[in-house]
Amino acid sequence: MKRILCVDDDPFTCELIKIYLVDAPYELAFAKDLAGSLQLAKSQHFDLYLIDERLPDGSGIDFAREIRTFDSRTPIIFHSASAYAQDIRKGLDAGAQAYITKPSDPDEVVKAIKSIIGT
Repeated sequence: MKRILCVDDDPFTCELIKIYLVDAPYELAFAKDLAGSLQLAKSQHFDLYLIDERLPDGSGIDFAREIRTFDSRTPIIFHSASAYAQDIRKGLDAGAQAYITKPSDPDEVVKAIKSIIGT
């Protein structure tokens, strides 16, 4: 079973992601801040990071850059309300394979995840 770390400070968004993927063969872990997500990423294996750009103690961009210092292969998808072109560019430049803006269509999120890590 493939593992996804969903990093978002909004518990409602995390619950939605869980609902979106209810029929998919993925195990989900959740973190609500930069410190907790880094601890999980360094101590466990994940097949995908699904990251919000704005976190209470830093940015998803910082998290993605930090991931790339010890893990250059695991795909990253940003799922964020930060929808300006420069936000998207920063996310992609930090190593993300995709950037989905909120509010998002559930099918778009599921399709992006499946296209990047399969089922």
